[in-house]
Amino acid sequence: MYFLSLISLDPTISSHANFTIAKIEYKNKYQQISLQFTLNNVKILFVIKGYLKTISNIILPRMCFICEKKIDSGFICAECRMKIKFIRSPICRGCAKEMKPSTTSCRVFSSSYLHCRSSDESEGGIQRSKITIKDSVVCWDCRKKNIPYDKLLSCIHYEEPIKTLIHLFKYCNYDYLAELLVSLMIDYLLKVGFNAKRYDLMIPVPSHPIRLKEREYNQSYLLAKGLSSFFKVPLRSDIIFCSQLRPSQTKLKKELRYKNVEDIFEVKNNLENKEIILVDDIITTGATISECAKALKEKKASLVTVITLAKAR
Repeated sequence: MYFLSLISLDPTISSHANFTIAKIEYKNKYQQISLQFTLNNVKILFVIKGYLKTISNIILPRMCFICEKKIDSGFICAECRMKIKFIRSPICRGCAKEMKPSTTSCRVFSSSYLHCRSSDESEGGIQRSKITIKDSVVCWDCRKKNIPYDKLLSCIHYEEPIKTLIHLFKYCNYDYLAELLVSLMIDYLLKVGFNAKRYDLMIPVPSHPIRLKEREYNQSYLLAKGLSSFFKVPLRSDIIFCSQLRPSQTKLKKELRYKNVEDIFEVKNNLENKEIILVDDIITTGATISECAKALKEKKASLVTVITLAKAR
């Protein structure tokens, strides 16, 4: 498969004495190119910019990352966006599983956390409903578990086309896809009425330094950064650390995943009375987020809400 998508071609201009430094950045599905040069005439720069945009629209048209259909803006077309399956309420606060709106399929716990309801009204695949915080729905499986976090919100089912986008974002250095993925998370959280004002900190699930060096960025940090900027919750990536390098969770069986991440996270700060949002990309078994939440709670965090982009079935 071969196609290119023009994402941006806008120069950043800064004046220094009698010359201007112009930087034009081009990003596509397979590479990123950055050109930097000096001009002493800003008008010439904008003329060049106009020509480059015209040429790029002809030679390098912007195309959907999923179906290759030509698009005017963004990363995916409207048709592919509609195929993204958002998780609909009512959901379990322990595993974010969609549940039937029936008292026979779940138990309602009195708490200060999320209570998910059913509604016939939906928009863009997201079921709209009013939020109450008096009760919390928990499925029968999660009733048997000792879950260290207080609430889990996952936005999207880990299926196509989101599966391809996350793979590109996580493993292929397409860090710029964070813009799209964060926008999907924000859209979902707003529609389910998530209230971020009560929280003191937003923390990404950390990567081990060696893993971070290999990948060059932490995908959970990029998601948390976008959410932090929108919801105005302070972002901190210096509170929890991954102190031990273990094999990737991806190919491990469920029973081995919890053992693989046991005691690998360390928190050095005192988090007494802090209410925290913990951000990760995907939840599969919940082993990683559970271990992170446990470490935060050991440092006296009063509440830990986990938000993930996607949930594997």
